[in-house]
Amino acid sequence: MNDVVTISNDIITQPVAHLGIVAGILKKIGLANKVDQLLPKTSNNYTVSHGNAVAAMILNGLGFVERRLYMVSTFFKDLPVAELIDPHITADMLNDDVLGRTLDAIHEYGVTKLYSNIAFEIGNENGLFNKFAHLDSTTISVSGKYSGQEEEAAQVTFGHSKDHRPDLKQLTLSLTMTGKSSFPLWMESLSGNSSDKDSFHNTIDTIRKFQEEINRSQPFIWVADAALYSANKLLKKGNSIYWISRVPETINEAKRYLQKNDKSYQWNKIDDNYHYTLLKSNYGEVAQRWLLVRSEDAYAREILTFESNIDLKFNALADKIKKINKTIYETKKIAEHECKDLIKKNPLFNITYNIAEEYKKSGLEKELIGFKVEIKFTKNYVNIQKERNMKGRFIIATNYHDLKFLPDHAMLSEYKKQSQVEKGFRFIKDKSFLVSDMYLKKNTSLESLMLIMCFSLMVYNLAEFWLRKSLRESNATVPNQIGKQISNPTLKWIFQMMRNICYVQLSINGVFQKVITNFNDTHRKILELFGGEILKIYGIPSA
Repeated sequence: MNDVVTISNDIITQPVAHLGIVAGILKKIGLANKVDQLLPKTSNNYTVSHGNAVAAMILNGLGFVERRLYMVSTFFKDLPVAELIDPHITADMLNDDVLGRTLDAIHEYGVTKLYSNIAFEIGNENGLFNKFAHLDSTTISVSGKYSGQEEEAAQVTFGHSKDHRPDLKQLTLSLTMTGKSSFPLWMESLSGNSSDKDSFHNTIDTIRKFQEEINRSQPFIWVADAALYSANKLLKKGNSIYWISRVPETINEAKRYLQKNDKSYQWNKIDDNYHYTLLKSNYGEVAQRWLLVRSEDAYAREILTFESNIDLKFNALADKIKKINKTIYETKKIAEHECKDLIKKNPLFNITYNIAEEYKKSGLEKELIGFKVEIKFTKNYVNIQKERNMKGRFIIATNYHDLKFLPDHAMLSEYKKQSQVEKGFRFIKDKSFLVSDMYLKKNTSLESLMLIMCFSLMVYNLAEFWLRKSLRESNATVPNQIGKQISNPTLKWIFQMMRNICYVQLSINGVFQKVITNFNDTHRKILELFGGEILKIYGIPSA
């Protein structure tokens, strides 16, 4: 006999998975309320406030299901919207018009203005700031022509692509982070052809003015890559900011230090990989500490590539010279320019040349038809050794001289925290993250969507930070992917662990009761470590 399956409307299943954690963090930092304070509803014709629309987009973005923004209502169709966002909201209310209205309101208020006001408030309330601010930028590639753009918004255009997609137009996202939680305190959307050498300094000036407006007197020490380091901006007279930056290798003073052999310096060991020596510099007439750093791991990688490329360059130069030696040049000046250009482009080789007149015999007559070059070359072992010396080395500079707060070796560890921002960019561009696919038609909406990206990153980083902090403080662990107990899980792994959790509503004698299913002791342990609003969302009584 075949089994009979009865379908009952008395049982309703709603997947909640990890979204209760996201919703709980949103409630903890009061993000929706903060948005509504700055973007209040201007009409009673719709139920969903701008704050709740922002929360919905963040939940969608952190759902890791690759649903695009215009499918938000579909995303929430079977989810417990009342618990995740607001008791008065249903999935069908989260439609294109509502989300578009919110994106427009964000643009009208000012994307950076809205984000910064809320971020600084959250940072102050939760003690998330420290002395350092890490600044970097990336490009976000987009599809479409984007003609007729709003002039007051960042322009979608071609530019240097950090995504290695020069065929696509792009916007630039500038991001500043601080503290142990990698808290994104500031974001800006910039035109796709913006230059870090200009935008970094403009961002710092803007943030400092904003700090004055909100009476936040504590200045940051700014940390950024070599694009920040310039004589006409960073080192100009009257510039009162403190900074840590990598020194460009193109600066002659830096190149001289980098090219010296190891025996020229007394190296201090940081660990098995890094050694450093302290140098003093007055480049740009600013007193600086320069930290010449040597990385054993980087040296091993770079020297292997360098040595293999020497022979390739030698052979390529030989082929080039053969062609030049066979060429007849119209003037001596052109021939000489060709030789000098070859010497300039090949500093690892000794190149000599001789230019002679070339004649064509016609009977007893000789006719000058041009000039020929004879080039000879050998390896320049002095310059080759200087290049070898540079491998695995770089210079970090600062104008901050308080050794108690920032000892020499700490300059390196603080500079390496630039990886926090780079990690944030990787998160935003992850293919499993909603906003990695930029498709909106208006450049103003793209700017507003960047704010959603950065709020999503904020929620993710805070959740991961607070969970790890609770694990350390309670001396607790959770299993990783191979079952090993660890105290520093990634939040993405925690999300994966929670993926099967559901609400199940049962109708018993016409009365609905809600229970959690696919829920085990590890899930309970994780949620109890978060505590607060997250426990309520999952229906777990607090201890």
